Amino acid sequence: GKADRFYPDPAVGLSAQQVEQRMREGLHNGDSGIKSKTEGQIIWENVFTFFNLLNFALALAVILVGSPRSALFMGVIFSNIVIGSFQGIRAKHTIDKLSLISSPKAQVIRGGQPLTIQVEDVVLDDILVFSAGNQICADATVAAGECEVNESLLTGESDPIVKQPGDPLLSGSFVVSGSCQAQVERGGAESYANKIAGEASGVKKRSSEIMNSIDFIVKIIGFGIVPIGGLLFWKQYFVLGDAFQN
Repeated sequence: GKADRFYPDPAVGLSAQQVEQRMREGLHNGDSGIKSKTEGQIIWENVFTFFNLLNFALALAVILVGSPRSALFMGVIFSNIVIGSFQGIRAKHTIDKLSLISSPKAQVIRGGQPLTIQVEDVVLDDILVFSAGNQICADATVAAGECEVNESLLTGESDPIVKQPGDPLLSGSFVVSGSCQAQVERGGAESYANKIAGEASGVKKRSSEIMNSIDFIVKIIGFGIVPIGGLLFWKQYFVLGDAFQN
């Protein structure tokens, strides 16, 4: 369910008990929850594909019977793994840089006192204090004062926008002039900037007729190779009495 909202006086802010309650409820800015895959996971996913495992098995078979030259096709497989991993890791680094909220500290008013706290410790309904040059670290609504905000990182709008009491402030934007107190509306993974970054970090699976058909063919052939190969081996070795090597 929705949390009970507090509407603190902009000059006083939340009391220590209210902040404690929010922390207990988990309604703090916390970790945005945006996680890209680790480099290890990316490499693992590129190595252990169905197609690769099939090729590893075939290479092992030809090496075991003393024909390593027949395993040269593995060069293509290894190149594929290296290229796929490299591209995946490069994409991961790009997404990691995309975190729009880089502001490490936030100014708040709690119990009538101005405090400087970590951005992660900002809670729902906190009164944040913004002045020129500050980055907005959580979605909020102006409660008192007036400022101009640059939202170009989020919306592409390059002109500063005047914000008065009641107007929304979006996380990831910057205050260019003026100062205001603002009440936090959303934080953490719910905030606007983190939703943008979150959508960017979700890997969209490519989907095309050709790729889907190739995947389908590879799977059919792959699953077919094992029983057919087994039958052929049985015929040559047991029925025709061929040498194991052949």
